[in-house]
Amino acid sequence: MKTLIVTGGIGCGKSSVAALLCSLFRNASILRYSADESVHAAYERPEVRSRIADALEIGDAEQFSSGRDFREVVRSRVVAQKNARSRLEAVLHPVVRRSFIEVKEAAIRKGVKLLVAEIPLYYETGGAFESEGVLVVAASRLTQLHRLQFYRSLDLQTAEEMLSMQMPMDEKIQRADFVVWNDGSLDALKVELSVLYQAVS
Repeated sequence: MKTLIVTGGIGCGKSSVAALLCSLFRNASILRYSADESVHAAYERPEVRSRIADALEIGDAEQFSSGRDFREVVRSRVVAQKNARSRLEAVLHPVVRRSFIEVKEAAIRKGVKLLVAEIPLYYETGGAFESEGVLVVAASRLTQLHRLQFYRSLDLQTAEEMLSMQMPMDEKIQRADFVVWNDGSLDALKVELSVLYQAVS
């Protein structure tokens, strides 16, 4: 089985590209894994929320009615404090890596031919996920800012701060095995993904 890591900048459409790739070739024994979905699931686990609350000095995690409410407080803390992100990642990264390994092992047992693994912070985490190729989904900075403001309801300053916390797009592109530019139409994206699938399958 081959594993293709899908990564890139925030607001570039990584999730959409990974999902579309799997849907276009759903008859070709392809499976999608999402680190974001694993993180969201982790936030619903009381023991994980407690460890994050301790790491970020938030207080009692049980005061929050849901993982979503807790995530909003965590995001504000990460944006406001420079060292908060590394403390958060120290808790979440091992959880995500374990879930990735479990999914990969299950995929191998099922005979899956291609695992498409969406790992947003792949390069920022030191590439701690084994694969046969890395796809960077890229877009212009203006597109990223527009998507963050329109789809995530962030103000411009917060969107800029979130972009500044990530590795520069040019550096990710230079490290990538494959690049998909997601600034254009859906039809153009489908053509790019068709060419990509032929290269990785």
